[in-house]
Amino acid sequence: MNPIVVVLLLALIGLLGAQLTFARRDVALGPQISIAIGLPFLFVGFALGPHLLEILSDDIVDRLNPLLALGLGWIGVLFGLQLDRDHLRQFPTRYLALAWLQAAVAFGIVFLIGYLLEHVQDAGTGHAVPVLRRQPGRGGGDRRSRAHALGPP
Repeated sequence: MNPIVVVLLLALIGLLGAQLTFARRDVALGPQISIAIGLPFLFVGFALGPHLLEILSDDIVDRLNPLLALGLGWIGVLFGLQLDRDHLRQFPTRYLALAWLQAAVAFGIVFLIGYLLEHVQDAGTGHAVPVLRRQPGRGGGDRRSRAHALGPP
């Protein structure tokens, strides 16, 4: 499928989902929370992925990677613009220190898991097994440039 059509489809789904998410209706607390945290978007992503409709194949996701990075960067910019020093000064320094500690611990845990997954040793040979790297033949794009970017196998 054409990546432009996929982007337009995702934009349409996002707009419709936002209308449902932010609509003011009398809904029970359970469904209201699940809608607010984006659970329907998770189900739509699962349905569009390789498990059901196969609209978002590995090739399409690889081709949309720059757009996805731009979107994540835009979300970061929006959060950063909302960060205000005057609002931060309302909290005691202890709270801010705990928030920084929590962020550092979360970063450390994710980094450690990623590092361990990347450097898992094969019990039989003692060589590193590339757990996080894709298997050859899956997805699209130029494999040689990706293999060069990832380093030696």
